[in-house]
Order: sequence, then structure tokens, then C-alpha cells
Amino acid sequence: LKKNKLIFNFLLILIFLYPISIVVGPALIELTIFLSIILFTLSFKIDEIKNLYFKSDILKLFFFYFSIIFSSLLSDNILISLKSSFFSIRFFLLTVVIYILIKKTKFFNQFFFYICLIFFLICIFDGYLQLVTSKNIFFYDTTSDYITGLFFEEKKLGRYLISLSPILIGLYLSIENKTMSY
Repeated sequence: LKKNKLIFNFLLILIFLYPISIVVGPALIELTIFLSIILFTLSFKIDEIKNLYFKSDILKLFFFYFSIIFSSLLSDNILISLKSSFFSIRFFLLTVVIYILIKKTKFFNQFFFYICLIFFLICIFDGYLQLVTSKNIFFYDTTSDYITGLFFEEKKLGRYLISLSPILIGLYLSIENKTMSY
């Protein structure tokens, strides 16, 4: 394998593991995002990245990010506002990485859809299992009356399923309709 191909494949694996890393915890999410951005900069040439930034979709993302920064500068408490908005650049860069992967990889939408769907169904199954038996897949017994599923004591299962649903619907529609834009 060529060095670039190996880095590109590892980048794909990191992005495909992103829905699972959300359940594991924030440290793994941040590590996934950081490694994805680093691998992206290593695998693509500077000229490709320069050409990419002048596309209209990427320019819209840049405009959105700078409008967030500008809004933070106009707030009452500038330091606290800038602290939260300035470091959101990692999500902007992750969006650029995923955009490039969608454009460069034919199977990205289908594979990402199946990974998200499988993990979505596992979370639903685990929630129902906890509802019936009061224990999740790992035989963890929760003390609360809430269904927490794979999140153990944290009450995040509903939020995770609601956040993943639009992604699943969008991926399904893009797979079914080949003429649909990304």
C-alpha cells in the first residue's frame, strides 16, 4: 500500500467509527476529530486543499464560521463567547473532511448509512432490553427509572437517537436518489 492510500483508509475508518465514539465519550470524540483533521492534511496535497477552499459549499461554511466569531465579538462577555465559538473550527474542519470523503469515495454514503443504521438498531434494541429486564446488553443494572441504554447512568439515549435520525434519513435519501446533491 502506498503511504497516502494507507492514511486515506485510516481516515475513512475514523469517520466510520464516529457514531460509535459518541457513545464511548467526549474524549474519544475529540481524539477522532483531531486525528481526522491531521490525517486529512497529511493525505491531501496543498494544491488540492487550495482548490477545495474556493468551492462555493466550502465558502459558505467559512462564512458561517466567521459570522459565529463576529457574533462572539459583539456579545456582552467576549472572552467566554469567543472561547466556545473559536474552538468550533474543529467541527468546521471535520465537515470539510467528510465533504472531501463523500466526493472522493463512491461507497461512502452507503457504508456510513449501514454503520449508522446498525448502531442505531443496537441502541434501540438495548433500550428495549433495558425496559424489559432493567439491564442493558452488558448486564449493567441502572438505579434510575430512565432508559439509558449503552450510556449507562447518563441520560443521553433519546438525544443520541434523535440526533442520528436526520443523518440516517438524509443518507437513505441520497442513496435512493442518485441525482440528489450532497
